[in-house]
Parts: sequence; C-alpha cells; structure tokens
Amino acid sequence: MTSKRFWDWFIIPGGVWIALLFAVPLCLVLALSFGHVDDFGRGVYGFQLDNYKDVFDATYIPVLLRSVGYALATVILCLLIGYPVAYFIGRYGGRYRYALLAALVIPFFVNYLVRTYAWVALLADQGLVNNLLVDLGLTQEPIQMINTPYAVIGGLVYGYIIFMILP
Repeated sequence: MTSKRFWDWFIIPGGVWIALLFAVPLCLVLALSFGHVDDFGRGVYGFQLDNYKDVFDATYIPVLLRSVGYALATVILCLLIGYPVAYFIGRYGGRYRYALLAALVIPFFVNYLVRTYAWVALLADQGLVNNLLVDLGLTQEPIQMINTPYAVIGGLVYGYIIFMILP
C-alpha cells in the first residue's frame, strides 16, 4: 500500500503549471495596472493610482454601467434558458439524451470568431433574417439588428449558454 504522501507529489507539476501560466501573468498585469505608459506606449512599472481613478471618471461611468447591465442581462437570460433546457435533457432526454447534448455541443467546436461572423451574416441588413422578414411581408424594409444592445446580449447569451447547460 502506498502512502498518501507519495501521491501528493503528483500535484507539484500541475501547481507549477498553474503558477507559471496563470498566477504570474495575473500578478504582472496587476503590477502594471499601478504603473503608467511612456511616450512610446510601453507600460512602465511604478506605483500610482491614476489608472484606477480614471475608471470612475465621468467619461467611463456610462461604459462601466452598460457593461454591468449587459453582464446581468446575459446571466439572467442564460439562467432562464439554460436551466429549463438542462432540466429537460436530464429528466426527459431518455434515449435521445446524448443526441441532444451533441446537438448543443457540436456548434461550439467551431471557433468563436467564425460563429460571430455567421451571426453577422444572418442578422445583417441583407442577411437571411431580414430577407425572410421582407419576403414574408412582415416588414417593408430591413430592420437594423447589428450594433444594437439586443444583438450584443444575444451574442453573449449564445456564447455562454453552453456553460449554463452542461455543468
């Protein structure tokens, strides 16, 4: 029988890996956030709180509030959509459970940027959705769907919904 202490040694490579690729860059960015930018645009380490003071400047407050609003809307929509879908798959999926999970996961094998361009092609003024709306007579002219808060929130929900359903 091997002792527990023997198996503890296997944690060391993973811990070193996390320290090198996560903790060290995080500490460097945090240290640089207290610095300033020189004339060439390079970050210079130092200690000043001007960068943090600028975040609460009147110029950035609307952007900060909009970002928080988008995040809250995304979380709420992901919760409202993801939880019932996960419950349905878990409870009533039956023999189709793995097919339903595959249908959810397979689109996420495609690069995020490619999926974003696909959404742009669908929602553009001459995209599939607008052409369908005009052809069905639901609108007289294309509707502006790109560059709206609804498109931003929809894209965020689409990007993160899988993380609400799968775990």
